[in-house]
Amino acid sequence: MNTVGIIGGLGPDTTSRFYSELMKAADSRGAASRPGALIHSLPLDYEVEREAICLGRGQERLIPVLIDSAQRLEAAGAGFLVMLCNSLHVFLGEIRASVQIPVLSLVDESVKAVQRLKGGPVGILGTQITISSGIYNQALLEAEIETIVP
Repeated sequence: MNTVGIIGGLGPDTTSRFYSELMKAADSRGAASRPGALIHSLPLDYEVEREAICLGRGQERLIPVLIDSAQRLEAAGAGFLVMLCNSLHVFLGEIRASVQIPVLSLVDESVKAVQRLKGGPVGILGTQITISSGIYNQALLEAEIETIVP
């Protein structure tokens, strides 16, 4: 069983909720054991986080922190990584390039879920960086799923 590496801390409630739901899911499936999990809570200055995520300014300052987190989790034994903050997926390419293990994408998984449900159109809500980057719009449109951005 692979150990999940969780790049967390942006939205600590989301990080703790994900961890809790992961363990509950293992229990509900009658797993012989719960999966291993490593959490690295990003040590971000609140102002840097607010400017980058909410205001869409200075995002490049997040890249070294994210790469460091991914590499720490890989070195600690994670078999794959997840990021629980949609906004951080703007940097998915840089993070994937910095490690040798898979980095799952909320964007890709969301598109797959919409396809399974045969849903659409899809409303896109998010932070300034998520909306302005178009990461969800692009992925959904490539899958021929109509999007609506308020």
